[in-house]
Amino acid sequence: MLQRFLGFVVISGVLAACANGILAPERDGGPVHTDAGKGNDGSTTTPDASTPVKDSSTPIQDGNTCSFTVCGSLCVDTTQDDQNCGKCNNPCPTGSSCTSSTCQCSGGMTLCTNGCYDLTSDSNNCGKCGNVCSGNMTCMSSVCTAQASGTPPQGNCAHDLCTAFAGALNPGCDPKGCVTSVCNSDSFCCDTEWDDICVSEVATYCSPYSCP
Repeated sequence: MLQRFLGFVVISGVLAACANGILAPERDGGPVHTDAGKGNDGSTTTPDASTPVKDSSTPIQDGNTCSFTVCGSLCVDTTQDDQNCGKCNNPCPTGSSCTSSTCQCSGGMTLCTNGCYDLTSDSNNCGKCGNVCSGNMTCMSSVCTAQASGTPPQGNCAHDLCTAFAGALNPGCDPKGCVTSVCNSDSFCCDTEWDDICVSEVATYCSPYSCP
């Protein structure tokens, strides 16, 4: 009778243990499996939705996610980055800056492949990018035009502008305004005498004209 009572107590204790979720030791005597966070393959379970997860498509060095564009290891705002304008590795040429994803020039300049230029006067980009004025042509008002050279026209001046010691000249007497330019810098030429110094100043103040 006593043995039956003890057996009943043992069996009741085992049943109570099972009801409380305590598992019996494994057959090999190993530890009891109590980690409910492990899956059947030993991996951890998916974290709670409130746990921040790094976006693997944005490999930023500081470990943060990127709300702009990933260029290598950098998070870039391509709408205003001068080295990555509109897309990664698209630098803006010298003199331009990135605005609204486009490289733009300031001051009325036009963006060409290698920089910003004034197409109205740039002889290497006359009227359009890459249009080079050849020979003695120069860019004037966006058009390649033959460059005037040699002695400036005399107009109503008392003598040729390349002739010295023939008397002073009046400002505005020539159609190109060369006399006015010279006299604005050297009043002696119009007040006293158009001397050899005045003649030499033609090349300085009346380009492209000059005296031989």
